[in-house]
Formats: sequence, structure tokens, C-alpha cells
Amino acid sequence: MNRNNFLSCNGKIFQILLIFSVFFGLFMPSAHAQLIGQFTTTTTGAITDSTNCAVTVTRTFTVPTSFIIGDVDFGVLLSHTFRSDLRISLRSPGGTTVQLLLNTGTGVDNLNVLFNDEGAAAIATHTTVDTVGAVPPYQRNFIPNSPLSAFDGQNALGTWTMVICDSVAVDVGTFRRADLFITAQQVSVTKTSAIISDGISTADPKAIPGATLRYCILVTNTAGGGTMTNIVEVDALPANVTFVPNSIASGTSCAGAATVEDDNAAGTDEIDPFGASFSGSTVTATATSVAPGTSFATVFLATVN
Repeated sequence: MNRNNFLSCNGKIFQILLIFSVFFGLFMPSAHAQLIGQFTTTTTGAITDSTNCAVTVTRTFTVPTSFIIGDVDFGVLLSHTFRSDLRISLRSPGGTTVQLLLNTGTGVDNLNVLFNDEGAAAIATHTTVDTVGAVPPYQRNFIPNSPLSAFDGQNALGTWTMVICDSVAVDVGTFRRADLFITAQQVSVTKTSAIISDGISTADPKAIPGATLRYCILVTNTAGGGTMTNIVEVDALPANVTFVPNSIASGTSCAGAATVEDDNAAGTDEIDPFGASFSGSTVTATATSVAPGTSFATVFLATVN
């Protein structure tokens, strides 16, 4: 049997721990980490005039699970005359703030919008009066004043904060509802092995003592959103095999892993663009970044005890 632990991220570090106890005919199915979370507040509040945003409507959203963000959308429902009086922002647990709305929509009322980087047009072009009917789905989709992609690659765990203020005198309104939608970044991890020689048969080598195995661990960013950053891949060899010194190579695919990596974790080979090392019974590989739709592979050899 084989077993694997797929660990969630800490900050921007994505760690994959793979432990295998079978060394032949091994294939681990792809492990996909995808989550679409919706976090909602319906606690209404008065939006009052406040020069320089001294008074705000502030609402928080608690994300209880640790995962890396692939995409964020944010919906807001409120009633207000002269929408251009308003400023709306969203802050992540990591401290990044995105300005969703910044004093746009002169002469029109209310807001019933899903802020979405993939929206049809920029929020500054929204010159239509919105209704305040039930949501979601929200009445319209618009690209926010600043891109929500600023959150991509961060850890979603913790408290998110929405702040609304009315920065111009006279007109006031009521906050009604907001929804935070987070899609987790997706990753596919596979580990394969092949018996490349056993000292007896070249046509059909067997996993007998002295046989040489070739392992490959392939990590793929399958998300359509952000780039994975600071990836750490850890693979503990089973007790019945022995690592072959100086056998590690890296690349963007198992077949194309041709960049030689030494066994230590120092030197320029650690950033060319991937790194790998061996210590004790563990192979560790690193990648500074993996763009959507791309992969990094770590190949190494071991012999059967």
C-alpha cells in the first residue's frame, strides 16, 4: 500500500509530503486541492456621511481553513443615493488591501455588484441604478478599482475585513449584505516509479535486491488563476530502498528532467530554476514559482535492498 499526506500551506509556502512504502509499479493518482468557499455577512448597518472616512461600516469574514488562494470574488449589496460618495475596500488576513470601489458612479443609486477580475467592464463604467433585490446571484459583474488578483497565492486562513465609508456629505444609505467567494489554488501531484535494471533481465527487470528504480515526482499547478510560490516538496524513501548518490535531476516534466542537482541544499543549482537535495532518507525539492498550467519534476534513483 502507499500513503500520502497532502499538507495545506503556511503563508505562501506550499508543502507536499509524500511517503511511500511500495517501490514497484507505483502510481499515486493526482491529488487536487480545490475549494470554493462562500463567506457571508447579512448584518445591516447605516452608511453615514464621514469626511475622510472617519466613520465606516466594517464587517469581517472568518475563513477557518488553511489553503492557497487561486481566485477571489466579492459581492456587495447596499442602498445609497449617489453611489459615487462611497469607498469600499477588502483586506486579507495577510494585510493586503484591495480597493473595490473608489468614488465612482456619479448621479446613480445603490450597489448590487459582484466584484470580479473577469467582469465585463470596469466598475468606473457602471452608470446604471442598481436594484436592492435578493442576492446572490448579484445583479451585475464588474472589475474592481484594483485587481482582486493581489490576493492570489496568499493563504486564505484568518479574518478578512470589508470597509465601507461615505466620503461625501449629504447622501446616506444602508449596507445590506456582502459575500466573499474564494477558490483555492489547485495542484496535481503524482509520483511514479520504474524498474530500469535488475542485473539479470533487460527486457523485463524485476524489483529484486540490487535492482535500480527511477522515481519521478511531478507537481503541476492546474489552477487557472495565480502562480504557486515557494513550493517545498518532501519525499521520504521507504526502508527497503537505498538512495543512489548524485542521481537527482529536475525539469518541467518527468521525461525532460535533465538538470543535474547535487545532494546538498546549497549552491547555484538550487535556483536553476528548481532545487533538490537528499538528507537521511528524504529527498527535498523546491521551486520558487510555478505558473498556472506548468509543472516541475524531480527525478532520482534508488536501489532495492
